[in-house]
Amino acid sequence: MVASLLTSLRRGRELVKTLYLLPAVISTVAIAFLFVRIYSIDPVGLLNQLLHWIGLGSLERPWLSDVTTVLAAVSAPEGWRFTGLYMLIIYAALLAVPKELEEAAVLDGASRWTLFTKIRFPYIRPVWITTTIMATTYGLRGFDIPYLMTNGGPGQSSELLTTYMYKTAFTSTDFGYASTISVFIVIECLVAVGLILFLLKRKADS
Repeated sequence: MVASLLTSLRRGRELVKTLYLLPAVISTVAIAFLFVRIYSIDPVGLLNQLLHWIGLGSLERPWLSDVTTVLAAVSAPEGWRFTGLYMLIIYAALLAVPKELEEAAVLDGASRWTLFTKIRFPYIRPVWITTTIMATTYGLRGFDIPYLMTNGGPGQSSELLTTYMYKTAFTSTDFGYASTISVFIVIECLVAVGLILFLLKRKADS
């Protein structure tokens, strides 16, 4: 959706692309510490300050210390980090859609939504399938930002397979068990990719 909106911009397109792509080139450590400050309760971070300013002070909390919010809190910077990369890939694919197809659809009375769902989206199907697979496997293999922000805590409420594998190998020095976990992560990614391709093929056949 962001990539599609970007194609319709007449001014500031390069600036928007740069802003969206910026997280992909920033150090992971810098992103982690940036969001630790944003979520901070003492001193008050940006998120809690914004909630206070708009009259939602009752929602202020230690986002990284609350077991009900910590997993979402560490997921947000991980998603923000890669959004620009996926956007740029899909944006490049949208630019390759033949203008003749779009112009013919517009002449037939197609709306912007119809143009997107019936022309652009099907045309770039191989690209967004690849992007979906990339996003899924990156999500299943996520490690650095959650580890840097919470180290799997509080307790194990933000523990991921990857952080658990790292601790098992380098804290508990149980390398055999850690190797088993790493193999399971690979299998998990393969199953997820296979499921995505199966569902998409089934939808295409129907």
